[in-house]
Amino acid sequence: MIKPAQAEDIKTEQAIFNKAWALLKKYYFIAPETETEEDWEAVVAGASDIYNTGKDTIAEDLGKAIALATIDHIEKLYKERKVG
Repeated sequence: MIKPAQAEDIKTEQAIFNKAWALLKKYYFIAPETETEEDWEAVVAGASDIYNTGKDTIAEDLGKAIALATIDHIEKLYKERKVG
């Protein structure tokens, strides 16, 4: 039988997804013409925050995966704008 998620697990996972969504919304339109070094530092800091939200919990692997996926997606969008 599958063990149902506990309230604390759900709360942590919701926080991970909410932080990832907020980071993606904020930097979705990062572009070569307007980006700064501070923008990229903020993206990395935001991803670190996503990871740390799940750290030392059952959601640690999820936090790491979502943080990396969010950075990867933002970088992909940036590169598409850079090429044309």
